[in-house]
Amino acid sequence: MVILPESTLETAKALAEQICRKIRTIQAPGDFAVTLSLGVAERHADESPAALMERADQALYRAKAAGKAGVSE
Repeated sequence: MVILPESTLETAKALAEQICRKIRTIQAPGDFAVTLSLGVAERHADESPAALMERADQALYRAKAAGKAGVSE
């Protein structure tokens, strides 16, 4: 988990995309690609930490379901 206080959702998504691009450059042994899926969520003012984590987790599973490295909000 990465917490980015005082950051916007767009800033967090841009950082997540940058991390995914960096991961894709890793030269893994064998014939396979290294990928990463990330879920990004912005906390709502009235939202509990648990609810925020649940939304971020759901975003992660949407990114995984897309079948590629990426970010889902």
